[in-house]
Order: sequence, then structure tokens, then C-alpha cells
Amino acid sequence: MATVTKDLMLRNVPAETIKALKRAAVELDQPMGQVFAGLVDRLLGLYLAMNRPAEDLTPEESEVLVKAIEEMARARHITWEDLKRELGLGPAV
Repeated sequence: MATVTKDLMLRNVPAETIKALKRAAVELDQPMGQVFAGLVDRLLGLYLAMNRPAEDLTPEESEVLVKAIEEMARARHITWEDLKRELGLGPAV
């Protein structure tokens, strides 16, 4: 089994994605790895919620999941400032 390294993890990541990650790290004043880990955690949380039996979801989780699925279906895009505000990572603008 191959050892997972930084180079292996980033080999196929588009350059624009890396640049956006670096900008986010600077803006949040956090290490790039921490920003990346936070994004992965949120994505995995959404994935796990989407793949849990509906009867296991709390009403709040169910509401968030329905909203997320609707937004993905509409291909909704939000600004970086709106995302930070939504996640509580920065001051409201």
C-alpha cells in the first residue's frame, strides 16, 4: 500500500483550486492544511448525511440536507464572503 504524502494528495488538484485554497488560508489567517481539513470535514459530513437512512436524521439534519440538495440541483454558487458568514468564519458584511 502506498504512503499518502502531500505530493500524492495534491498531484491531481487543479492549479486554480490550489490558488483558491491559498487565498482562503491567507484570508482566514489559518494554515492551508487546516483550511483544507475543514473543507474535507464539511464535505464528508454532507456525504455521510446524504447516505444515512432518512429515519436516522434529526429534523434539523433533514432540513439542512434537503436545502443542500436543492441548492446543488440549482447549481447555486455563493460568494466567498457569504460562505464565511454562513459558516461563522468572519464578520458579516
